[in-house]
Amino acid sequence: MTSDPFFFPAGQTGCLLVHGFSGSPAEMRELGRSLATHDHTVLGLRLAGHVDDPLALHLTPWRDWLASARQGFVTLAERCERVVLVGFSLGGALAALLAYEMPVAGLVMLSTPASLQGDRRLVALPFVRQVLPWYYPYARANFATPAVRADILARAPVGTDLDDPSVQEHIRRNVKISIPAIDELRQCLAAARQILPALSAPALVMQGRLDTVAPPESAQTIYTRLGSTQKELVYWEDTGHQLLVDGPHRRAIYRRVADFVKSV
Repeated sequence: MTSDPFFFPAGQTGCLLVHGFSGSPAEMRELGRSLATHDHTVLGLRLAGHVDDPLALHLTPWRDWLASARQGFVTLAERCERVVLVGFSLGGALAALLAYEMPVAGLVMLSTPASLQGDRRLVALPFVRQVLPWYYPYARANFATPAVRADILARAPVGTDLDDPSVQEHIRRNVKISIPAIDELRQCLAAARQILPALSAPALVMQGRLDTVAPPESAQTIYTRLGSTQKELVYWEDTGHQLLVDGPHRRAIYRRVADFVKSV
């Protein structure tokens, strides 16, 4: 699965696809291909700092992530008559912030956290980031868990064998996320939460019932706070956080997004 940005030129409706935290455009590529078959021009961007070297994310403030999305919007707006924003996880929060700035035709927020889980206990992050630089998310992971496998395979090279003990050990020891970057994520989600009531673009909010990254109630919180008069909330059963790359309803989710884009 390639993690490169992608561009699928087609019709006059542009779809800007924004990936998640510590992820890559690969999370959005199949959705992008599906939207392109509906004659939509699609741009799947890479957020600033989201490269193979985790140190890059360690050094990137969240406003640089938003700047990446803003540049993607400008690129599409120069080519298309209208632009719809489609964000996954962190990308949903960035899409909301961009919708606050720009004249967008529609907003899709997929698996987007309203806040970090345990947010009240994360008030120490601004201090912790000064002394504890790295978090190892898979150090104690159960590689037999479908949600864990989906999350890793959405980011890993094609052919990664998660049943190989040596691969598992490599992931446990070497896959790390910057604590300062997690604090930047916290700040970004908080900023997005604040501006939701000011948004007016048509909006579609979707989440899996089995999401263990963004609590399922996040979608309801976002939907309730959204100022849009035309908005829809959809939950998907038997579906986790990586709803675009895993689970029984992937194709139905692609169709639902395409139907929304067509309707705005």
